[in-house]
Amino acid sequence: MEYVSVGELSSLNKTKYCTLLLTLYILLFHTILLPLMILACIFQPQFPAMTERLNINKIDMSIEEWTCKVQVVDKGHPRTNKEGNKKY
Repeated sequence: MEYVSVGELSSLNKTKYCTLLLTLYILLFHTILLPLMILACIFQPQFPAMTERLNINKIDMSIEEWTCKVQVVDKGHPRTNKEGNKKY
């Protein structure tokens, strides 16, 4: 079997060669890469738990770095808060 460069192939062979490369790319992408990307999205690392609760009036200008954690609730699945006095 002789190896030839793509430039030396005839136009029909170039079409077959490109079709083969495209087929291999699609096969590789859909059988290996796409499932790995989906798994990476599903099993993302969990964020660390909140370490301290501060009421909004306790946050002042002296605190330079802080983050705000918000709970996202599905509209169709109502939940109550920890104290039990509010329903989301």
